[in-house]
Amino acid sequence: MSTPKEDLEAKIRRAQDDFEVLSNLREKLEILTEHVSSRKEALDEEIEESINEAILNARDSLERVQENIEPKLDKWIQERLDLIQKRMDRLKDENQQAVIEELRKQSERFSQEAAAGLDERVGEKVRDAKKSMEQGMSDQIRKELESALAQQKSQMENTLGLVRLAAFAALGLGLVALGVAFFR
Repeated sequence: MSTPKEDLEAKIRRAQDDFEVLSNLREKLEILTEHVSSRKEALDEEIEESINEAILNARDSLERVQENIEPKLDKWIQERLDLIQKRMDRLKDENQQAVIEELRKQSERFSQEAAAGLDERVGEKVRDAKKSMEQGMSDQIRKELESALAQQKSQMENTLGLVRLAAFAALGLGLVALGVAFFR
């Protein structure tokens, strides 16, 4: 058996060996930590450079794409606008024709009503004039008849003007309604 002194010396030697191993491990750990830190920094720099380069490349690519797409997009937009304009022109022409046809129908009706009213009033005036002439007041009746005819003519012209105004108003309302319906 060994003596306590030898045991102690063996334990001391083992402790010294363990301390030396731990010291070596600690040095290696510090070296490894420094290496990992420096490598991490280098990788961070590389990653940042790669990201910046990728961003620049992406911007360049985006600019090239915009340069290539912009004329095509402008052309497409212009084609669509031209198509819309043609459709609007066609609808405008169709609506104008419909309004003109409606105005013709309405103006015929208004003309017939005005003519019927005028015929009736003129007939009344003529009958009145005949009675007055028969009573011996031919000159005065002639003047009144001329005045009445002038008034009737003026009224007829006014009525015709109103009919035209109504027709144009109907045309305008039709165009406004069409415009509202079209742009909805």
